[in-house]
Amino acid sequence: MAEALLRREIEEIKTLADRSTAYAALLHLQRLSADDPSSMEALSLHSPSLIPLVLSDIHRQDEEISSQALKCLGFMLYHPSLVPTVSEGVAQSVLESLVKLIMTTRMKAVCNLGIWCISIQQLGAAFVEFSMDLLLKAVVHALDNPFGSLSTTFEAMQAVMKLAAQLGGHMRDMSNIWVPPVYRRLLSTDKRERNMAERCLLKTKSIICPPPLLLSKAVMLELKQKLLPSMMDAVHDHRQKVHMIQAWGWYICLLGSDALSDRHMVNKMLKIPEQTFSDPDPQIQIASLVAWECLVDALLPPQIIDLLMKTPQDVIQQIGPTPSASWRHCNDKINCLLKRIKVMMMPLQGIIASKCDISVRSCCLKTWRYLLHKLDLVVNHPSILETTLWPILKSVFSRGPDHQSIGLWTSCVDLLDELVLSKIKVGEMATTAEQHSDNLVNNGALAGPAINCKASWKDFPVKWSPWDISNLDLHLEMIGTIVSPELMATLTSENRTQAFNAALKIFRSVLQGVKVELKRLSTQYDRVQICIKTIFKFTKEVCETINLEQNSNQLLWIALEFVKVIREELATNILASPLYWVSLDLKYIHDLQCSETIDYPNVSDLGVGSLAYMDMISPIDYTTILYLSVIAQSVQEKSDTDGIILAMQHSNILFGTVNPLINLHAIVCFLNMHLGKPVHGRLSWLPVWKFIAEGLKKHVDGVNDLSQLTTDGATATYDAVYWFLSYPFLILLFPELVFTSRSIGKPSEKQLISSHNELELEPVIEAWKTLFGSYSLAYQMLTSSMHNFTEGLCELLARVLNENIRILQDSIESLNAKAQNLVTVSVYGEVVIHMLNHIQLLNVATSESKVSNKGSDNILLKTKGSDHRRQCSSIKNSLGLVGRFLGLSLTFMNANPLVEHEVMSRVFTTLASFVGHLVLKQDILSFLEIISEALAQWLSFCALMYGKMKQGNTICQLHRFWAQTLDCLQRSQPSIVFDSFFLKDQPSLLQTALDHPHPPISNSSIAFWNAIYGQKGYMQYHHCLLPVLNKLSRSGRINLPKNSRVILAKNGCLLKEPRDASHKYGEPMLQKRNSELDNAEDPENDNGHVDIVNMGLRRKRLKMSEHQKKLAGHQGRVQGIHGPGPGMDVGFGQKSKHPLGKKELRKPEHILEMLKRAS
Repeated sequence: MAEALLRREIEEIKTLADRSTAYAALLHLQRLSADDPSSMEALSLHSPSLIPLVLSDIHRQDEEISSQALKCLGFMLYHPSLVPTVSEGVAQSVLESLVKLIMTTRMKAVCNLGIWCISIQQLGAAFVEFSMDLLLKAVVHALDNPFGSLSTTFEAMQAVMKLAAQLGGHMRDMSNIWVPPVYRRLLSTDKRERNMAERCLLKTKSIICPPPLLLSKAVMLELKQKLLPSMMDAVHDHRQKVHMIQAWGWYICLLGSDALSDRHMVNKMLKIPEQTFSDPDPQIQIASLVAWECLVDALLPPQIIDLLMKTPQDVIQQIGPTPSASWRHCNDKINCLLKRIKVMMMPLQGIIASKCDISVRSCCLKTWRYLLHKLDLVVNHPSILETTLWPILKSVFSRGPDHQSIGLWTSCVDLLDELVLSKIKVGEMATTAEQHSDNLVNNGALAGPAINCKASWKDFPVKWSPWDISNLDLHLEMIGTIVSPELMATLTSENRTQAFNAALKIFRSVLQGVKVELKRLSTQYDRVQICIKTIFKFTKEVCETINLEQNSNQLLWIALEFVKVIREELATNILASPLYWVSLDLKYIHDLQCSETIDYPNVSDLGVGSLAYMDMISPIDYTTILYLSVIAQSVQEKSDTDGIILAMQHSNILFGTVNPLINLHAIVCFLNMHLGKPVHGRLSWLPVWKFIAEGLKKHVDGVNDLSQLTTDGATATYDAVYWFLSYPFLILLFPELVFTSRSIGKPSEKQLISSHNELELEPVIEAWKTLFGSYSLAYQMLTSSMHNFTEGLCELLARVLNENIRILQDSIESLNAKAQNLVTVSVYGEVVIHMLNHIQLLNVATSESKVSNKGSDNILLKTKGSDHRRQCSSIKNSLGLVGRFLGLSLTFMNANPLVEHEVMSRVFTTLASFVGHLVLKQDILSFLEIISEALAQWLSFCALMYGKMKQGNTICQLHRFWAQTLDCLQRSQPSIVFDSFFLKDQPSLLQTALDHPHPPISNSSIAFWNAIYGQKGYMQYHHCLLPVLNKLSRSGRINLPKNSRVILAKNGCLLKEPRDASHKYGEPMLQKRNSELDNAEDPENDNGHVDIVNMGLRRKRLKMSEHQKKLAGHQGRVQGIHGPGPGMDVGFGQKSKHPLGKKELRKPEHILEMLKRAS
């Protein structure tokens, strides 16, 4: 029904005499049918019959009829339902008719519609190709139409774009025919005409760039004759500069690389942008940069790049060694390319270095990035990098980030980071870049002046290849530019942080690339050594040039981060390897070594290592000392500890290795270098030590495999730990460090402060305790005993005291006129308390159960004078430290008799608790051997100062300690035999205690005497006891043996019992005795008390070898008379060699015989 109706309407249209009305009705019918598929299908059946009539009417001289007919023809050529009905012959007739109409008509509207029909036609390419030459003539005629109509030109350019899309190859071959009429309009003064021309060139860019030879020649000819002179005239007109430089870019693009080989022509062309780049107008500069990218395309044609990068690309695909060696075969070609690149880089460098608008610099960097992109893999050639990359980066980085250019600055940072990371991600990046490049080629976006300066850098990826390790210094130089001291001084705090974070980011990437290189087995030793030295030289320069005077906390943290990155990224097997060495060339070490030196503790004789300027050390030690040197600069610059606290928050990086002891020795050596330096610097190292100790503790606690905490041997392993733990005590031995202490709240909540800078020592002591506890526990788990660790530390601390007695004496003398506490006493007291608590809880408290349960697993001590094993604990050095502390504290109390030192009360309390847990006979005898002398001195001192001390807590706790000592003697296992031999070892103690002015001490001493010695027979008393015993016995307070026969020697002393002392007493007690004891002068002073000064710190302990010699000589004299002579004692280090033996000596008749001989 619809088809019949449509057929009738078409027949009516054909028969209409008014052709204008007929075509108007047909056009209306076509538009109505466009929305109805069934009507369009019916129309497609009758349209072919209308085409001959339409082709006849388009040539009518009536403009209205011709125009209406062309509109109907255009609909037939455009609609996809009607185009298939057009046969090849009809199509050819249509195109020829349109060409004839366009070329001959004198009516502008008819010409417009004729060219419009060509621009919208959807005929097959084969139909169009047959009439291509005719169509192109018609199009060119329409471009330069005789009517001067812009609308006709516009339709002609639309036809050009249509034909280029249908037959690109043919259009490229004949581009010299249709392109000139288009590009000539680029210099038109009419903006609409310029826009039409540029739009047409953009649409056809993919087929005309790079230009064919004929087009290039045509452009060059027109440039020389007309276009170039026109541009030279327009460059002086500010209003025409923008569109003129845009036209210049297109002309460069259409000239092509072959035409640009004409140097004379190129020089003339370059005069145009030379004028526009220097113009202060940002729009002109941006237009110049966009046009400059056309020069990049022309000077870097794909064929040149492909030729240069063939061999390097093969290398990249294999991801083998860096391709620098592969460039050698094409150095000549590279040199020619460099000349072109230098031309392209000149204005870019000038703009980046100038103070132009940020939009101009942004566009400049985009053009520069496009240049790097176009260079493809050739960009990795060292000479190319030196010409293109480094100058721009250095210029950008030297300006630093600000609120306007932060985006551009960040883009450059990311670009450099991409290059650096290519060492690791080259395979992935090369593939991605290649795929991206292929996409751009397929999209036709590689050439032409219309590249948007706002386009993302991701649109132009750079194909980085793995950089050669020989260029390491160049990468580090760029990082150094980012953080140069001159730049940092001008930046705000926020921008400074951004700069340093960027530098750290790139530095980390560089080290990751270096690590990849060092992992290769082919990397030679010399190259590894050079890499390490280069990295450390750069890091040293960064750390040493940072100015900590301004915003020191921030800069301090940043400097330390560089060291941290080295420790994190470079493998420990490189840093800690014994194969690689670097010189200790730090300026801080040099200045420290040359600075003023004062008196300091003697550590050289104690086995601690030392460091000096330019010493050769391992890389890991270098990083440790560099880290600490940066902190030292902060210590010197600031009086408070804020910077130290900030810096040491990341002190755990010092122990980032598996074994923290690897570089602990370097830490100790560095700390010890400050011992002889001015007070402020030394004092500030205590909080530094505290943070290091906390980091070390955290690492030790976190180690899963405790065997990692040991090195070659147990002794060597813990020497560094011992020295580190002893450092605070070395600091506090200086005479000019005068401290005060105050108690806040409970006695355990003390605060120790410095009179100079209010330095709190409480955190230092706490850190010491926790670190000691961690290592003690680790050692115990490794060896099933913690005593060896504790004993080793105590031995070292005691040696420190012994070697520095003069300093201690000077300290005490300096306090004679000051009623202030000596902090050394306080700190040592805290350590002594801590040690005693550890011994009490971890060993002595369970010793009795060990004796009964472990049997042969107990700790055994076999002495030279015994043929059997005896149970004892390893507490000799610990007790030795306690004894030295008691002597030190007593010396201080002599200098400050009016001071009630709270720590002494706590020490005596802890000692009382410790003694209360002593059970083993050997432990008790060892305790008496070591502590008795200091204890006697304290008892004597308290007696002398009783009038001032009787109200204090110290004497009360001393009494408690003394009472526990007397109790432990009575509960010994096995029991102690209290006879003349044992009594003679304690004359000073009993002499002072029995007649002590403090009633609790004297009462407990008298009660002990009456219970133990009061019932004995055959007792011999040391002559110093006789006055006290006489006084107390006459007053009835003390019991003397009633049935004993007292035999006096010639010098008035009582004769000793002749029996083997080694059978009754432990070896430690016996070995201490010597022949000088009986012949020594009476240590009493005029008041009957011990001279504690002469018997104090100045008394040197005799070594065992010398002591044994004296024992042997003494025993020989005794054997010569078959018994003890007057005032003489037997030796206790050897077994008795009397021919009668022990049993015979105990018979009464032998005793009488010996007494007769002695008389």
